[in-house]
Amino acid sequence: MKKDKVQSRYDKEYSFGVFIKKHWILLIVLIAIPIIICAIFIPILCNNSINIWDLGSFLGGLLAYTGTALLGAVSMWQNEKLKFENDKNIEVERVRAEKEKQILIENNKKIVYDNARLAILPIFSINKVPYSIHSNIHDTLDYQTHNERVYGYSEGDSWYFAISLNEKEITIQTKESVEIQRYKQSALACKRDSNGVRIMCEKEDAYIPYIIKNIGRANANKFSFAIYKEGCSDKKLSKHILARPFSLDDEMRIDFYIPNLEFEATYWLELTYDDLLGNHYQQKDYIKIQKDDSHISIDFPQTLQEQDNG
Repeated sequence: MKKDKVQSRYDKEYSFGVFIKKHWILLIVLIAIPIIICAIFIPILCNNSINIWDLGSFLGGLLAYTGTALLGAVSMWQNEKLKFENDKNIEVERVRAEKEKQILIENNKKIVYDNARLAILPIFSINKVPYSIHSNIHDTLDYQTHNERVYGYSEGDSWYFAISLNEKEITIQTKESVEIQRYKQSALACKRDSNGVRIMCEKEDAYIPYIIKNIGRANANKFSFAIYKEGCSDKKLSKHILARPFSLDDEMRIDFYIPNLEFEATYWLELTYDDLLGNHYQQKDYIKIQKDDSHISIDFPQTLQEQDNG
């Protein structure tokens, strides 16, 4: 409030009108003096024999007084105006210096905070898991589901997710799906022709397993991932898991299964998490299904999200 009053004081120029308003009492006194003198001495001069020289001397003195008073007032105004301009320049420099000081303080605080943030920065790598198919590619027997390793049982404690990207729906399971097990059983697909004869042909589906690791400098809080289809608001095509802590020792396995590569679509895998200071981060990249040009990006650039202080 005090700074605002000081600033408003220097917003206007120090004009002669401002000077008159400031010294109105002095100006009234200076004007009143010749009026009083005239009121006293003019009747005296009129009642006596008026000497033209005495009248001239009186008027000359009156004019001299008036000129001297005006000159003094103008000089006083100019001196005060000069002081006002000097004070204004000093205030401008003081305000500028104060702003620069605040900017420097804020920059120093930001540098210190950023250094602290970077010292505990979590960041996630998304790497493809190599695998091989060991079954006989010429085996034409119907595939039977075997009891294989189950990586998790419920979303709350699972670190394994099998995600199926269908054209009309996204499904997430916390154990290896039958489709993935069948895919890993053979390098080729087994079909029956119109005569009922089993034939081996090229697969029209795809399976890509990934491991997510925290390769940063500290544990992450409120880690979650979402998978959704681009440009679609249908809840069936948007899934996410509950947030959880993600330490440097944890690993999350995500198996992507695409039942059919014949349709075109783009999906996004989005990772969100907080650091130990409460800063919010996001990493996301696309999964493009486009027949022979289908691919999954693994860049996943990290972005620091703006905090909502509302």
